[in-house]
Amino acid sequence: MFYYRNVLEMDTTTAVATILSDNTFVLYPNPVTDEVSIAWGDSDLGNTNCTIVDCFGRTQQVKPGVQYGGRIRFDVQHLSQGTYFIKLLSENGLVKVLKFVKT
Repeated sequence: MFYYRNVLEMDTTTAVATILSDNTFVLYPNPVTDEVSIAWGDSDLGNTNCTIVDCFGRTQQVKPGVQYGGRIRFDVQHLSQGTYFIKLLSENGLVKVLKFVKT
């Protein structure tokens, strides 16, 4: 919460500033057993480079995801159980990191 004071007037004004959140990306299912999908809204990301890393920061070898119209899928059934992160880097320069749990 932020407090704003209007010093030009005699009264005090308060407001709650809106915290922007990016709900454009959806990772599902989570937790994952064999395949994870990421969907994004109407954003045009173009060609997207994806990297999967474990909780220790080690890059995991995963076949390139199948990308189709605002969605991308990865086969992760060979990964051991644990917490992983998917780093998305689009040709437009957008970087997003999403977390998932492999069971």
